Amino acid sequence: MVAPLQLTIRFLLELAALVAAGIAGASVGSPSLGLVGGIAAAVAFGVLWGLFLAPRARYPQTAAFRLVVGTLVMEAAALGLVAVGSVTAGGILAAAILANAVALAAAGAATDDAGMPVR
Repeated sequence: MVAPLQLTIRFLLELAALVAAGIAGASVGSPSLGLVGGIAAAVAFGVLWGLFLAPRARYPQTAAFRLVVGTLVMEAAALGLVAVGSVTAGGILAAAILANAVALAAAGAATDDAGMPVR
């Protein structure tokens, strides 16, 4: 059984990754290009998440897929922070995302009570 607190933390980390993607995108180019890059990166993250990785996604995936790929996508956003110079914030976010994913996997977030993958 997955604790509601772990799922709440996962949601907050998803929001933090969305912001991190926007910050990383905004750090590209001149200020006017940075604004466009920030908006584009945040929208791309949100669209990808909404189509494939959200619990009520347009194209639903298995829980195991959402956990693994969702973690990788959020880690990419955190590493984007590191790449643009926010090493401490990116590192903390990456560590928190990984720790939460491990905790969710250990609690069986990708399986049901019978040990079968959840859709």
